[in-house]
Amino acid sequence: MLVRIRLLLKHDMGKYPVGEGVKLFEILQGPKFARLTKYIDDVQQWPTFKSTWDEAKSIGSWKKNPYLMRNAQPSQ
Repeated sequence: MLVRIRLLLKHDMGKYPVGEGVKLFEILQGPKFARLTKYIDDVQQWPTFKSTWDEAKSIGSWKKNPYLMRNAQPSQ
């Protein structure tokens, strides 16, 4: 989940105002969150993670998710 959150913020995907995701991503890369960043980086090196994670595919899937689109209203 942490890897996904970081991915969404890095690519500014979400309902928050444009640019806010990148700002939060940059804050989370700072020294205050170094331990968390190191943990996420370590998780991404696990063989099981590497064998199942496809970042490009994840980005494509998330960009199509209506719950993350700023101007779309998801159907219920």
